[in-house]
Amino acid sequence: MARFCPAYPTPRRHKASGLLMFLSARHSWLDALYERSYRMQMGEVRLPGLDLYMVNEPGLVRRVMVEQAEDFPKSELLGQALEPLLGESIFTTSGEQWRRQRAMMDPAFAQARLQVAFPVMAAATEAMLARLAQLAEGTEHDIEVEMTHVTADIIFRTIFSVPMEGADARRVFDAFARYQALVPRLILPSIFGLRWLVWPWDAWRARRAAREIRGLLETLIRPRFEARRTGAEHPQADILAAFLDARDEQGRAFGFEELVDQVAMLFLAGHETSASALCRGQVFSDSPIRGGL
Repeated sequence: MARFCPAYPTPRRHKASGLLMFLSARHSWLDALYERSYRMQMGEVRLPGLDLYMVNEPGLVRRVMVEQAEDFPKSELLGQALEPLLGESIFTTSGEQWRRQRAMMDPAFAQARLQVAFPVMAAATEAMLARLAQLAEGTEHDIEVEMTHVTADIIFRTIFSVPMEGADARRVFDAFARYQALVPRLILPSIFGLRWLVWPWDAWRARRAAREIRGLLETLIRPRFEARRTGAEHPQADILAAFLDARDEQGRAFGFEELVDQVAMLFLAGHETSASALCRGQVFSDSPIRGGL
């Protein structure tokens, strides 16, 4: 029986040179891959800055991510690029710190179960359809922007129990988009041994976007954090409420900065990939939205 291989963008047939790989990866890592990248069980890519290993076989993925996770810590390079926004979240930490955070966060993911999250998804979808309904007949509209918006709205509602509306929410949305676009520019030169190509302007813009995002998240988290410290309960059973209730084995709760770190991580980790999948789905499906494309 042939090994399952999901659909993927048509890649180049042969491995690119280092220079072509660098130029391609500045746009998307997918553009740097070639045909065999999607079918090999494990492969190695030697670059001037470091060696990369691509693992596709499920058993090997489990070995790296679960069975021998201690032997495969998070990348310091990725951590340095994401630290201004994510701080010490489970996306950047390893070892005992990661285990403590993950154990505390596990109960919160019950709020992402389908029966809990589906009404949130439906409400965000209705809001998206209402926005689209306001467009004049024949108006051109970028569906990627809309899929990015609805994804961010779902994440916002799941974490905070409020829709992503208003000026502050839009600023979070825009700042995340800027940050996601800048991170590859900060990482790629170092991967190719060209750290000097990291423009100070890009690094400054990324830090500014991170400060803006964290500042806006803090305004949403701070009132509920302080209220929880006084014993007040939040009426909504959302992810933030679960984070506020979480305790480690010593009975310690998340500190305020830790909460901001984890919320920022959830937003960043689930945003772009989900939005891209939705956008691709609209192109190839018979959804109501596609009927207007």
